[in-house]
Formats: sequence, C-alpha cells, structure tokens
Amino acid sequence: KCKYKGNQQELVLSAWAAKLFSEYYFDTGTRPVYVVPLTAGYMRGAEVVQEKIRARLAKKDPITLKPFVMLTSRSDDVLDSEGMRVLIDAIGTARTEIELGDNAHDNFLSHDERDTDLAIDLIKVWMKRYNFY
Repeated sequence: KCKYKGNQQELVLSAWAAKLFSEYYFDTGTRPVYVVPLTAGYMRGAEVVQEKIRARLAKKDPITLKPFVMLTSRSDDVLDSEGMRVLIDAIGTARTEIELGDNAHDNFLSHDERDTDLAIDLIKVWMKRYNFY
C-alpha cells in the first residue's frame, strides 16, 4: 500500500500492473497502477457482448468470413484458452488457432523475452501467409 500522486487515500497496488510495469516503461498518467474496482456497468457491458456472441454462435452466423488468428496462452492468468475456443466459432471458421505454453495474458508482453519474440514471429508468419504483411 502506498500514497500515490499526492492522493491522501491509501491505495493498493495491482499485482498484475506491478508485474507488467516493473518490466516495461510506462507513463503513470495513462494507466492506473492501483487496483480499480470493476463496476456493475462494466460487468453488464461484458455480459451483453458475450450474449451477442453466443446468440451468433447458436444461429451459426459468423461475425466474419475473413481469415483471422486466435493467439492464446495456457499460462494466461485472465482468460481460459479452452473457453476461448468455444466462443471463437462465433467469430468465424477461417481461423488459425495458436496456443502458446508460457506467455502472459498479453502475449506480446511476456516476462521472458523469448516468449514475446515467439508470439511476434508466429503472427508475422501468419500475416505473411495471408498477405497482410
């Protein structure tokens, strides 16, 4: 716990932000380093989006017919890669699924630089294959 930017309230540092921002430079004015409570409105917004995705999945009405890539990690501490595979059918069938073993939630900001480089290299190969790069 610490005092932050002259705030007289005691703030609790976010473990996730502290881990990420201890490894990468960032402007503290652009993203909080302290725990921010989830609001009911935020959670309802997430539920509405998931309901829409599930409705399209039930109707077998994909969001796109264009190729896309799903890059996940078994070490993700926020999302469940198996759960993502269920919902990905709603986006489309012209997809490539890549599951990494050791990357963080943000695959491109992993602790080990080799994991980050692997994620970038795999996306570059995919983009070249589909003439996006």
